[in-house]
Amino acid sequence: MTTLTLRCASVWMGAVLGILLLTATGSAAPVVWTDWTSANATSAAGTAGGVAVAFSGQISPAAQTAGGTNYWAVNSSIYTSNPEVDNPPPDSDIIRLTGGTGTGTQTLTFSQPVVDPVMAIMSLGQTSVEVRYEFDAPFDVLNSGPGYFGGGILNELPGNVLQGFEGHGLIQFSGTFSSISWDVPLPEFWHGFQVGIPAQIPEPMSLSLLALGLIGLGAMVGRKART
Repeated sequence: MTTLTLRCASVWMGAVLGILLLTATGSAAPVVWTDWTSANATSAAGTAGGVAVAFSGQISPAAQTAGGTNYWAVNSSIYTSNPEVDNPPPDSDIIRLTGGTGTGTQTLTFSQPVVDPVMAIMSLGQTSVEVRYEFDAPFDVLNSGPGYFGGGILNELPGNVLQGFEGHGLIQFSGTFSSISWDVPLPEFWHGFQVGIPAQIPEPMSLSLLALGLIGLGAMVGRKART
């Protein structure tokens, strides 16, 4: 066997072992967080990868779309959860709300259906002041804990209601969505959110099939090199 053949075999084997390792070991999934590029008092627009994301509602105080305090950087691990999410919001982008009966319905709209989107929540309520997000879609609280404004909790209540007492953390909606809406009936100084879309990664079966294909192709290359 020639030196070139040995090198080819080594490269193929390394690729196959890498894929098999990915198949055998689980890891959290990456999320594409929304890059908000414009906002005013009642709407915001941005993109999450190839998906356009729009928000309509009552934004107060102003949304951050380019710079400002990075509220997600304090105890950033609470905006992740294994195996669903491995990366917190990467910058200072945030949509901020005050809530109250006069603020109406808040709505996120996606340019194409998205599967199991996530929402990072910042400072929902205060230690002794309750704030609720009453969603039109089912969700799960994946993580919560102390954040930029200190410790607090997020609770998942019946009827797709998220309750916060100075709550910081991460929730995930279950299903495929073109839009998500919610009401914020109780007012508070302000609270904020960021929305992300899980990146599509190959299923374990797809990775295994790819590994088998590489093994077969490597064997074919080896036979040709020997002849």
